[in-house]
Amino acid sequence: MFLRGPTTSGVVNDVLSDLALLKKPFSVKLTRKNDIRPFEDASSLDFFAEKNQAALFAFGSHNKRRAHNLVLGRFFDHHLLDMFEFGVENYGSIASFGSSQIILGARPLLVFNGDFQNDPVTERLQNMFTDFFSGEPSSEVSRGHISHVISFTLAHAADGTHTVMFRPYTLGQKKSTDPRHPYADLAPAGPVFDLTLRRSLVAPAPQFRAACRKPRTVTR
Repeated sequence: MFLRGPTTSGVVNDVLSDLALLKKPFSVKLTRKNDIRPFEDASSLDFFAEKNQAALFAFGSHNKRRAHNLVLGRFFDHHLLDMFEFGVENYGSIASFGSSQIILGARPLLVFNGDFQNDPVTERLQNMFTDFFSGEPSSEVSRGHISHVISFTLAHAADGTHTVMFRPYTLGQKKSTDPRHPYADLAPAGPVFDLTLRRSLVAPAPQFRAACRKPRTVTR
C-alpha cells in the first residue's frame, strides 16, 4: 500500500511511484493526500490496511524539518507492527536507467551488506526489507527465473546515524567454459537511493513472535 501525506516533494512522489512499480501486481497506490502522522497516531494506517487488505505500506511526506521523508512499515492482523522513517537522498529513477529495466513483478534476489545483525533496530530493519521486497513466497526458485538483484548496504556515520544504500541490478547470464554454470552479469538498474534512518518503532518481542508464527496446516 502506497500513500502520501498532506505535503510531499517531487522526489518523494517519484520514489513512491517507482516502488509501487517494483511491487506490481501486488501494490495498491492511493491517489489522495492524507493528513497522517504515523509516529503520532497510526490508527489511520490501520484503517487503510484493513480496507485494502495490505500487509505492507510506504508513506511519503515532505516538510522543512523532515525533507523527502519516507516511512516503510508492515502490519499484523491489520494493526501496525513496526515502521522505519528515512530521509531520501541521491535518488535515481527507474526511467533514468534507460534499457536496463527490471522485469516488473519478478521475484528478486536480496543481498544484505554490512552488520545489520549487530543492532536490534537494524536487525529488525533487515527483516522488514525482506518482507517488503522478497515477493511471493515459494519453496524453490530456479536460477534462470531470477531476473534481478536488490542490494542493501548498511553504512554508519560518526554520529551513529544509519544509512542504507538501495541498489537494484538486472541479472543476465554470459557463456562460460562450463555450459551448466554460466557467468552472472549484473547491470545497474533503478530506482536507486540512500535511506538515512531518522526514527523507528519496532514491535515488542512477544508481538513480533506472534506475527512470525505460522499457522498449523489443516489435514483431513
